[in-house]
Amino acid sequence: VQFVNTTNSTQWITVAQGTSIGNKKIDIWQEGPQLINAVRLTITKTVDRPVLRSFTVHLCT
Repeated sequence: VQFVNTTNSTQWITVAQGTSIGNKKIDIWQEGPQLINAVRLTITKTVDRPVLRSFTVHLCT
């Protein structure tokens, strides 16, 4: 189980959550532009040790 959170310096907000089986998980932010200072990924449950090759955030307009 994973959670993606963002912050605007005052509080962390969950913007995506779910599970992933396989090598790719893509979440799309639908709420419009947001000014954020940081993004964090929290993994709360795994079957095996997770291996992250990359964690990226892209602006798509």
